[in-house]
Amino acid sequence: MYTKTKQMIFDYLVEETGNLQERNLNVYTANYICEKFIISRSLASHYLNELFKEKELIKVNERPVLYFHRKTIQKNTKNTKLRDEYDSIDDIYKMLHTGVSTFTNVIGSDYSLRNSLVNIKKALHYPDNGLPIVLIGKSGSGRKFISQCVYTYCKSQSLLETNSSYSLIQCGIKNDDMIFQELFSESGILNDDKTGFVVFEDIQNTSFEIQNKLVEYMDIKPKIRWMFLNQNWDEKQLSPSLRSRLLSMISIPSLKERTIHEKELFIIHFVEEQAKKVKEPIWITDYYMEVMIAKEFDNSIENLRNIVIKSFATSYEKKKDKIVLDLSCIPTELKTNVYFYDKEKSCELKDYNSIYHKITIDLF
Repeated sequence: MYTKTKQMIFDYLVEETGNLQERNLNVYTANYICEKFIISRSLASHYLNELFKEKELIKVNERPVLYFHRKTIQKNTKNTKLRDEYDSIDDIYKMLHTGVSTFTNVIGSDYSLRNSLVNIKKALHYPDNGLPIVLIGKSGSGRKFISQCVYTYCKSQSLLETNSSYSLIQCGIKNDDMIFQELFSESGILNDDKTGFVVFEDIQNTSFEIQNKLVEYMDIKPKIRWMFLNQNWDEKQLSPSLRSRLLSMISIPSLKERTIHEKELFIIHFVEEQAKKVKEPIWITDYYMEVMIAKEFDNSIENLRNIVIKSFATSYEKKKDKIVLDLSCIPTELKTNVYFYDKEKSCELKDYNSIYHKITIDLF
């Protein structure tokens, strides 16, 4: 049994550790706790050190020292095994930001997208309500898909309410009147009382009047998360007030800038999408993968996906006893300057990683 004051300090740190992303770090120090509970500095330190020795708290050796409830940190980092002491609060933040929903479903999260996703997380967790994020990348680089993943991440991290909506405003294909009605009318997206994730595609195509009106709502709707998708970034096309709010600029690599392994993963992922529709075993050949990986597809992930769908449809139409994705399924225009003299080797899709992935590495 703890003394009354020790129990109060323990309960306080349990609650405050759950709010770590939103609070000033000062609230986790002995100085703050002694003032809060009107006790001496030495007594506050005594109780904190006892709780630390009892493995209830972990310690971060900043100046001043910070104390956090161990089990709350563990819960928020998917039960990561914690040390008793850490040198920097950044060590804790890294664990928190790579815990639940860490974009592991995004191809390239551990490769060419790693730095981009780290910077996205930093912007999302910036106090008090995150920063608006600008994703800059070529058409077909996957910006919309990433924005949807960020929306899911925000809900999993309680940065948005679970019933929050995702809204995409395509400024490049709508005039100002349509955009104004969609956003600012009485029934508009920004006049809804719920929190939400609002994504603008090609905001530079709107007038300064629309952009300045948007800034007004950014001030009065702090719980909304904002994201902007652009192919290019020309500050001259933005109003000064909106430009001053967009501080987090993050680049998304094109398909050509992705690694060979990522491209391989995209192809397999798109084949698996089609396989789920037919619910039959799929076979895939080594030369099919070699040609698909070697081509550039106009730098677009969407173009790669479309070619996979076409080749899958061809294979499905001509199937006999099984569906086989081989060279004959690939559109003719992609097979220029392709010469093979050996017989294609095939394996079932589910066995691809264990059989042919190493061959792909050797080839490229």
